[in-house]
Amino acid sequence: MLEEKSLKKIKVGVHLPCYLREIRPQIGKMGVAVLRKLGEKYNFSVEVPREQTCCGQPFINSGLPTDLPQQTSKIFQKFDYLVSFGSSCVSTLRREPIEVAVKSYELSQFLVEKMGITGILSDFEAKIALHNSCHSLRHLRVGTPSELNLPFFNLVEKLLGIPVELPERDECCGFGGVYSLKEGELSYAMGLRKLEDLLRNSPEIVTGVDLSCLLHLEGIYLKEREKGNFPGKQVHFLHLAQLLYWRLIEGKRGIADDKAQ
Repeated sequence: MLEEKSLKKIKVGVHLPCYLREIRPQIGKMGVAVLRKLGEKYNFSVEVPREQTCCGQPFINSGLPTDLPQQTSKIFQKFDYLVSFGSSCVSTLRREPIEVAVKSYELSQFLVEKMGITGILSDFEAKIALHNSCHSLRHLRVGTPSELNLPFFNLVEKLLGIPVELPERDECCGFGGVYSLKEGELSYAMGLRKLEDLLRNSPEIVTGVDLSCLLHLEGIYLKEREKGNFPGKQVHFLHLAQLLYWRLIEGKRGIADDKAQ
């Protein structure tokens, strides 16, 4: 339920992952619009620092020295929270000895855990499958990893307010950033297996909090469609920010209202 809260106005700085900013910049704009809409109701301001740059993840994962996390911390130090549209960036920042580490949140984390917002898509009519990316699941604990004997929970499902289709396995989709470049064949095979699992119950939408994973899965899906696989209606791969934008900004109540952005 969306219920107004009386809070001291907090300042939110929006972090845009590099791949989102360069490949699908419209998703960043949608996410910012969603946060500003909710900020009016929940009394927080939203700003996108123009000087922001890469969080440093590709360099760190490749074993290369970088001061990009420190630069990011300096840029976002004036905000109460750093909210990113990607869990892998947040995971990177949280593991670094920097000031901003403790106040960095992925979008669903911030909205549910800090603002108490749930049920945004409670009246949305569509069958949605959720891809839980590795960083969101195992580093940020946005959901319950299968290897841990813990009660089930998932922040994205709670935020949306409708049941979502979850894959039977929660292994990696095969993207892994640099990994997909070094091990392309294996990366594709892992992605195809994940895709088959996600689509087993014929969802209309596949969503997630990391655009990199979604682009990887969507690319495999489109390539397989060309081969005659995955017949039927086309599945839409939408970042969480896009889904929230559909409902809160455009007022859509289902996939039939319009084509995917």
